[in-house]
Order: sequence, then structure tokens, then C-alpha cells
Amino acid sequence: MKLGTKTTILLISLVVFLCGISSGILLYFHEISLRESVLAGVDGVASASSRNISSFIQDSRQSAEVIAVNLPLKALQAGRMAEVDAYLQKISRLHKFGNGIFILDREGHFLTDYPPHPELQGTSFAFREYFQRTVSEGHGVVGDPYLSKRTGAPVLTFTAPLFDSRKKIVAVVACSVDLIAPEALGGLRTQRIGKNGYLYVFDKSRLMIMHPDSRRLLKRDIPEGANRLLDKAINGFEGVGESINTRGIKMLVAFRNVPNSSWIVGVQIPKSEALTPLYESRYIMLVIAGMRLILIIV
Repeated sequence: MKLGTKTTILLISLVVFLCGISSGILLYFHEISLRESVLAGVDGVASASSRNISSFIQDSRQSAEVIAVNLPLKALQAGRMAEVDAYLQKISRLHKFGNGIFILDREGHFLTDYPPHPELQGTSFAFREYFQRTVSEGHGVVGDPYLSKRTGAPVLTFTAPLFDSRKKIVAVVACSVDLIAPEALGGLRTQRIGKNGYLYVFDKSRLMIMHPDSRRLLKRDIPEGANRLLDKAINGFEGVGESINTRGIKMLVAFRNVPNSSWIVGVQIPKSEALTPLYESRYIMLVIAGMRLILIIV
């Protein structure tokens, strides 16, 4: 092989090598930058959503207290239910509890509600966790989410006790809202992050409170060890990182606690989707490098 030919091959090899190294370095830093940008974005969504959910819970809890404070207690005790019903109808225009406002007696028996549900006459709510906690703790509570026997929908109940002159509980106001209704968390449930990313809410017992997939609502279908970053979030971690979801897909994820609750917001987007611009850049750079190589050879 002639010296000139060897020199040409050596130069071409050197150019290819340098182009490969520089392209690899550029793509590496591009990936880091893009990944951090996406993680900052999902973290921002998680933080904003946790604040919105906290505001919804606090506002609903205060609304239940306002309804209880202004309820005509003497009319209730005297059995003048028409007056109580008229009050509930009026107050329901100001406080949106789409699943109903219920009045229960000290033993948990149904007294009245609005909107009226005649089929609940004679029903006892004494078994409900929110009623038992309200009576035992002596103050209003935010109940655990559960599936309504009446509608089959996931609901959340906010309570406030009614006291007599001796400071004894004589009744309980229970304000119920459909969790996936627009006035509750329905808007967040349908929120999309990119094309295939989404937001979900769960608690520290692994109960799925909100999820785009209705089949997963109020289920504990993420066993310990299936999602390591989620396990860390249950143990107090807040922040961002990479994880693998229950379908085995790599995700860029952010977790944020909902203030004053055991709820956690998760926001995630498939890593492959998030890094699509990088893959497109890699393809373009390979094409450009190939064209340069052809020009050099020619």
C-alpha cells in the first residue's frame, strides 16, 4: 500500500474517531440537560398539584364546619325537618358537595340529606370510618376514600359534629363529594403530561386515590418492591428520579407530599418520550457525520 493511501486512510480514521468522540460528548451533555429539564417540569406539576389538592381538602373541611355551625340545631332536635331541609337546600348552592350533605344522629342513623335520597331512609352510617372517628375524636375529620354503595363512585367525606349546650355531640354533618367529579379531583385525573405522561395520587398505605385508569381507583395494586422510587416516597422521599412502572416502562418521575395529609402526588412521563428530541438529534448528527465522511472520501 502506498504511503499516500495509508496517510489518507489514517486521516479519515482520525476524522471519524474525532467526530464520534465529539458527537458522543455533545449527546451526553444534551441528554443530561434534557433529562434535568423534564424532571424540573414534572416536579413543578407535582408541586402545584399537591398545593391544589391541599387547598381542596382544606376548603371542603371548612365548608363542612360552616354548614354545621349555621345549621338550625333547635329545629333538628325538635324534629322540624322541613326547616333543616330548607337550610340544606339553601347552603348547598354555596358549598358544592355533589354526592350530598347528610345529617346523622349520635348513633349514626340517617336523619335527612340534600339532595334527597329517599332510599337512604332508615340507613345506619355507624360503620363508616369517618363517623366513628368524628364521634370518638370530638371534631370534624376528612374520611378515608371509599367506594359509595349507592353510586359505586369513589367518594371522600368531610364531617363536622353538632354539639348541644353541654358540649355533647348530638348529630354529625357529613358532606360527601365524588372524587373524580370536576369540583373535586376530576380535572387533575385527566391531566396529561406530554402525550403519555400522567398524574396520580396515592396514600402511605398504597391506596390509589386517583389514577387515569378507573380500574385502579381505591386499590392497593403496587406491592412493595415493584416501584423502588414509589417505596421511597411512601417513606418520606420528595423529589425526582427515574423509576420503572408496573408495566415495566422506564419513567421520569416526581413525588410530592400533599400538606397536612398522608396523600402523595406522583407525576411521570415515559423516559423514551421525554428524550425523543435527543433521539432525533442523534439521528441528524449521524446523517451529518455520514455526509462529512463521504465528502472527505470523495
